[in-house]
Amino acid sequence: MKIKIGFKIVFLGVILSLLVTIIGTLASYFIYVQRSVDDYENGIVEVLDNLDSDIETDPDLSEIIKNLKTKIDGIYQEDPDDPEFESFSEKEEYYHNKYPFLYTRPGYFGLSLDDLKLKNGFLSVQTKLLDANIFARVRSVYIAYHDDARGRIVYLADSRHGENNTEYYLPGSYYVMTSDDYQYEKTESINFYNIHGIETVYKELTIKDEDDNVINVGSVFIEYDEGNIKTSAKIFLRYILIILILSALIITILYAIMSRYLITRNISKLNDSTKLFTNKLMGSSDKNELQPIDAKVRSKDEIGELSNNINSMENEILAYIKRIEEAGKVEQTINAELHVASKIQLDSLPQNGLENDKIRIDSFIQSAKEVGGDFYDYFYLDKNRIALIISDVSGKGVPAALFMMKSKELIKSKLLSGMALDKVFYDINNELLLNNDEGLFITSLVMVINLKTLECNIINAGHERPFLVRNGKAIRMNIESNFILGGVNDFKYITETVKLEQGDKLLLHT
Repeated sequence: MKIKIGFKIVFLGVILSLLVTIIGTLASYFIYVQRSVDDYENGIVEVLDNLDSDIETDPDLSEIIKNLKTKIDGIYQEDPDDPEFESFSEKEEYYHNKYPFLYTRPGYFGLSLDDLKLKNGFLSVQTKLLDANIFARVRSVYIAYHDDARGRIVYLADSRHGENNTEYYLPGSYYVMTSDDYQYEKTESINFYNIHGIETVYKELTIKDEDDNVINVGSVFIEYDEGNIKTSAKIFLRYILIILILSALIITILYAIMSRYLITRNISKLNDSTKLFTNKLMGSSDKNELQPIDAKVRSKDEIGELSNNINSMENEILAYIKRIEEAGKVEQTINAELHVASKIQLDSLPQNGLENDKIRIDSFIQSAKEVGGDFYDYFYLDKNRIALIISDVSGKGVPAALFMMKSKELIKSKLLSGMALDKVFYDINNELLLNNDEGLFITSLVMVINLKTLECNIINAGHERPFLVRNGKAIRMNIESNFILGGVNDFKYITETVKLEQGDKLLLHT
C-alpha cells in the first residue's frame, strides 16, 4: 500500500499536536491544582490568624467567650453526659432545655434577653465566624475547648453556616474524641487535626484577665474540604482541554497547509519531472534530442538544492550516454580493425598441416583475445630436415601480437640462413633486446628433425616441455630449459639431441 509523503507529514503533525495537547493539559491541570491548594491553605491560615488577633484584641469578644466557657463548663461539671439524638431538631430541643440562657425558643438560636451584653457579644462572635467562613470558603468555623478529663470537644460558638444542619455545632453540645481523630501535624501556633473524617485546623485562643494573666479559653477550629478545589480543577481541565484541542486542530490545519506549500508540492514537482525524464530516456531512440527537465523548484533550502542536483545529474546522464555512444563507435571501429588483424595474424601461420610418407603435422590455435602472442610454425630447411617452432610472447593483445610477428619472422629467417641452432638463438635473443622499452620477451621451443636419421636437435628457451608418445605411452620429454628470449644480452643457449623412432608422436603446446 502506497502512502503519500503529504499524508505522512500531516499525520506526524497530528501526533505532535496531540502530544503537545496532552502534555499541556496535564501540566496546566497539576499546576492549577497545586497553586489552588496552596492558595486555599494559605487563606485558611490567614483567616485563622486574623480571627485569633481580632478576638484577642477585642475585650468584649474575649469576655463573651470566657463567660460562655465558664457557664457551659459549670453545667457539664454537674451533668457530664448527654444522650444520643436521632435528629437535629431533637438535639436542638435538648440543648434549648439544658441551656436556656443560649436558646430563647425551639428552632431559634440566640441568647436570653436577661443578659443583653452577653447576647450582643455572642452575636458579634458569631458574625465574625460567619464572615471568616464565607471568606475562606470552608465547611465550618467554630470555637470550642478541649475537655481533657472526658476526652471530648465542647462547642462554644459556630458560624451557623454549612451544607446541612448536621454541620452545625450547637453551643453547649460536644463531640467525643476517638482514636481516628489523630493529630498529624503541629506547628508553633497552628495544629492540624482529622476530626470525624474532616480535615480541621485550629489555633488556641488566649486572653488576659484583670491581673494581666494569660488564660486559655479554647480554640478556633476551621473545617475545610479540598474536594471543592478538585471540582473546580475538573471544570478548569474541561475548559483548558477544549481550548487546547481547538488550538491543536488549528495548528494541524496550518501545519498541513504550510507543509503542502513548502514541502510536498515541491517534492511532487521533483517526482513528476524525474519520472518524465526517465520515461523519455527509456523511450527515446535518439538520445541527442533529450534535454534535462526542470522541476521549477525555486525554494532556497535542501529541496531546492536537491532539485539543482537532479538537474545536474540529468545533464551528466545525457553527457555520459553521449560519451558511451561515441566510445561505442570507436570500439566498433577498433573491433573491426582487430578482426582484420586477427585474420592477418592467423593467415601468417601454417593452416593446412603437412603429411607425406615421412611425417605428418596437425595444428590448432585459439587466442584469448582477437590478437595475441602465441604462435607456431613448421617448414623444410632442406629435403631431409624440417623445423618445428612453438612460442609464447609475454602479455596479451596488440603489443604481444606485434612482438609475435617480429619474433616469428626473425626465428624463421635465422633458421633458413643455415646457422647453427645455438647461434640462431644467441642472435635472436640479442636482437629482441634492441629497442624493447616495453620489456617484452618470449618463451620458445625449436626442433630441427632429420627425417632420414630421425635425429632431433632441440633448444628450449623457457618454454613448456613437449610430450612424446611412444608405443601408446605419453611421457614429458627430459629437455633442459634455457633462459627466455629477450631476457639478458649474450646468453649462450645449449642444443640437445634426441633420437626419435618410427611411429613416435610429438605434442608441442603453449
